[in-house]
Amino acid sequence: MNTVGITLYTIVPLAIKNFVDTNSYNIISFGWTYVIFILLFLQAVITSIGIYIIAREADNQIANIRLKIKKHLLELPTSFFDNNKSGEIASRVINDTSSLRTFLTLDIPQMVNGVIAISVSLIILILLDWKLALLLLLIFPLNALLTFPIGKINEKIGSQTQDSYSKLTGLTSESLSNIRTAKLKRA
Repeated sequence: MNTVGITLYTIVPLAIKNFVDTNSYNIISFGWTYVIFILLFLQAVITSIGIYIIAREADNQIANIRLKIKKHLLELPTSFFDNNKSGEIASRVINDTSSLRTFLTLDIPQMVNGVIAISVSLIILILLDWKLALLLLLIFPLNALLTFPIGKINEKIGSQTQDSYSKLTGLTSESLSNIRTAKLKRA
């Protein structure tokens, strides 16, 4: 579904180019105006439907994963809960599944859409100017050399952030669950 939306999104500049070329002599061609409007409308509708379907399916998968985690936690021995704070466990279940939902609904679709957009754009560029397309193809490896190490750094920071959130949630949860005891000791 998103493939069609991305393809339409990529074709719109060509329609605008033809509109401008047609109207270069101040003759307004409403034909290209309608084509551009229809392409933009179709692209918006198809992309919206695709986003809705992806979000719905991701929510269903996350709900299933949370149920499996709950079932797994209930089967763990009591010693596991003695050695781990309940707040950290709850944080892991909530934050990690939320991160997974973001990965399923945003990261994967953006990657797929990016590959499709680049492929369609490259095909159009080759048809319009193969020399410029060749130049861009030579630049892509340089881009990859820069983005790969940055991606590794982001992955490490993301993992550390998840661990910090887990510990913070665990401490907060434990503190709040023991608030009555702390208040009784102060009185």
